Amino acid sequence: MLTIYPDPHPEISVIEMHIAETYFYVGNITKAAAAFEDQIAIIEQAGPDYTSDLMGLYNNVGVAYNYLSRHEDARKNAQLVLNYRKAEFDALADPFNQVAVVSELATAFNNLAASDMELALYDSAIFNIGEAIQLADKMSPPPPTAALWYANLPVYLRKAGRDQEAIVAARKAAIKIEMLLPKDHPFGANNLSNLGALLTEKGKLNEAERVTRKALRIASAAHGRKSEQAAAFQLSMAQILLSRGQHEPARQFAEAARATLEDTSGAGSDKEVLARQKIASSFASEDLSIAIALQSIVVTDFKKSNSGENRELIVARELLADHLIQAERYKEAKAVITENYSYKSRLYAQTSVEILLAKSREIYVDAALKDGSFTQDRLLALLGDVETKNLVSSISAASLNSNSIYIKKIYGYLFMASLIAENDEVSFRIAQHMLSSAAGNAVTINQLRDSISKPSSRELLIEIQDLAEDKVSAERTYSDLMLAAEEDPLKKQQTLIDRLEADIAAKTSALFDIEDSLSTRLSAAGKPVRALQNELDDNVVQIGYLSFQDRLYAISLTSNQVTITALDGRALDLNALSDRVRASVTLPRFGGTPAPFDGQASQSLYGMLFPTAMQSVLAGKTTLEIIPSAILDDLPFTLLQTDEPEGEYLIDRMAISISPKFGGKRIRSKKVTGQDAPSMNGVSGDFDVTDLTVADMAASRSVSDGQGIKSLPALPGAKNEIYKIAEALNAKKAILLSGVDSTETKFKRLDLDTVDIFAFATHGVMTDEIEGLDEPALVFNRSNIGLEAKDDGFLTSSEITKLNLNADWVILSACNTAAPNETGAASYEGLTRAFLYAGADSLLVSHWPVRDDAAAFLTVNTVQNAQTGMSKAEALQKAILDLRRNKDIPDANHPAIWAPFVLIGN
Repeated sequence: MLTIYPDPHPEISVIEMHIAETYFYVGNITKAAAAFEDQIAIIEQAGPDYTSDLMGLYNNVGVAYNYLSRHEDARKNAQLVLNYRKAEFDALADPFNQVAVVSELATAFNNLAASDMELALYDSAIFNIGEAIQLADKMSPPPPTAALWYANLPVYLRKAGRDQEAIVAARKAAIKIEMLLPKDHPFGANNLSNLGALLTEKGKLNEAERVTRKALRIASAAHGRKSEQAAAFQLSMAQILLSRGQHEPARQFAEAARATLEDTSGAGSDKEVLARQKIASSFASEDLSIAIALQSIVVTDFKKSNSGENRELIVARELLADHLIQAERYKEAKAVITENYSYKSRLYAQTSVEILLAKSREIYVDAALKDGSFTQDRLLALLGDVETKNLVSSISAASLNSNSIYIKKIYGYLFMASLIAENDEVSFRIAQHMLSSAAGNAVTINQLRDSISKPSSRELLIEIQDLAEDKVSAERTYSDLMLAAEEDPLKKQQTLIDRLEADIAAKTSALFDIEDSLSTRLSAAGKPVRALQNELDDNVVQIGYLSFQDRLYAISLTSNQVTITALDGRALDLNALSDRVRASVTLPRFGGTPAPFDGQASQSLYGMLFPTAMQSVLAGKTTLEIIPSAILDDLPFTLLQTDEPEGEYLIDRMAISISPKFGGKRIRSKKVTGQDAPSMNGVSGDFDVTDLTVADMAASRSVSDGQGIKSLPALPGAKNEIYKIAEALNAKKAILLSGVDSTETKFKRLDLDTVDIFAFATHGVMTDEIEGLDEPALVFNRSNIGLEAKDDGFLTSSEITKLNLNADWVILSACNTAAPNETGAASYEGLTRAFLYAGADSLLVSHWPVRDDAAAFLTVNTVQNAQTGMSKAEALQKAILDLRRNKDIPDANHPAIWAPFVLIGN
């Protein structure tokens, strides 16, 4: 046999290096690392001709070390390579003419950043990956490998707790990856999945689902539905669905992923174990013993497969602790929490939400154990830290009270601890955070505006809030563009988002410099309980419902009492009953008799929400105000049937309304004439939008058949409705737009800030009901399209936020006006929030399609009743009772006809 090179020889070592790489790619990392180390010892002695090969070996063994949790060794090698590449780069007069040299230097920065990340040196990781990206941006064009560097930055920002920056970086990475790689390249799916995970953590589940489904589609097309890559995105989908509380479909995604990963990676591999973790979580709301058993095995298997600590093991133990807490196995939970905290505190900053969550979990368990380790001082200190964390951002309606899943869990654990401590005042303070809503946030923003007396400061605050609204709209547009993968529009939209973000930051800083006391007024603790009680009439009870760890609580406030009641049943049971009731109030598409009302489900709901323990809270009260929350936000309480007498509804006993937040002065209307009479603006939907005609009685004020604008029926009764409302109000000045005059342009040109009452009797459309319309809107006459700028015939929720209103009442006699901005979000986040944000005190809104005749009866009679001195809630109550007795309106006694409208506001 002819031997060209004696063994050992550096040329043979180079070949051995490539052989060792195959060990790495088939998953034998330990063998690969040992082989790399053997060859390094040889090539280190080979002289300068083999320096480049040596650097390659250092890179390879460093990657292997990170997989084996030998992160210090990995970082040492990465630093050696970087030093060499820097010297190589600096020695060139014009290094950017040497693409390979620049690319190698950027790769070295990337590899060092990866080791930094594993060692929780996040600032260093972000700096080093930023250096790699800067080098890539100076190359024309950047190498395809730069896609990895762009994708890594949002990962590191996320680990550092800089979530908002991470989202922006992930969106920018999507643009860069589309430029560097072919359309729908599978690597781009990885970045989309990271973005989806970030959005999931921030509670932006709709956008998260959209981008994750796109990632799954790309991976399935490139690698196959049963590929390891597709399985990873199926697990991401499972997490999104778990966050929505959709456990069964989440389990289906996780089971499919687990089967694939068992075939591709092997049973017991990290990836297969991660799939089993999602399956375990899907059982948490059904059978905790199964969830705990499965998750315990997951923790054990992660320990077996990792020689050191990693994030997967830390997260696995946290989930196990959550399940144990839910099962009230507190001693076991404490042991898991204690073991986990020492590792977690090395990975995250003490002010990060991850550490705040760990501390809140520990505080609750200590309180539950009652072993003397819990103190209220610990609880209050952590509560203050969490409230302070969101202080500055709370001047923006778009970001007030962060929807982060972490923040929600932190408040949940602190709430549970405060209950054990029997500190109702602290429990109520925390409950206000847990019950924060889009509508409540809008009211808070208006209160904040009113608290600033200096005109220049107030104008600056309004600018900041409007910029925040623009940013929300821009991000929604960006999400839509991302799905289309249109490079130029994406870049323009990201530039707009960046500019808005910079403007918000600069103006916020300026506002805090001018208004020294703003921090005090922004204190998230809000008003003391006694101050809120002083705002309530003696006949009013306010109740908010919240859920945590599948437990339900009712928070009640009256003028002299705060009551926190633990309810029987689970949130899933509550939602199932609510779905049954909602299904029974769906109107037939083109008229006809509604389906039978599900009175059994309605009575069961009443029994869960108003048990015997709460009857004393209701005793003697004539008005019930519900604080909106994530549960039951789409169901009017008016249609709950009490236990007895049979057939009696809650509305028969009490006036009912929605209060955006606890407290709030009640203002009674009075019949007035002359100079003190209110001014009114009305918009009628009696214009033609389609050739479709429907019987007047059955006309529904929404899109009815999936054909978009073409399906909107005529509303011949709308004009008469707004004229009757004006008559009932004795309006001193009534500008009523109907027919060809009811255009968006004419409405916006009015002196809107002088109008006391607005009445819209027109069509309401929800997000995506009309092609190209990605938010809720009211429909105006569309005859101005193409003639007037920014007049498309739709007054959208984002346009409403830009209006300057000072209205006592906005009546939205249209369909689904309580609907959210996007599917899956909470009610009152769309048109309702927009009008409250713009300056309206109260609104009359609907939860489902309303019939033309019933809508007109309810709105006109509610206004007439209010003019006799009733409160608005009492006025609506009487109008509903009168409608149910009306023999001239078909099916008037069916809740589908009389129950869609609710009053929200003061």
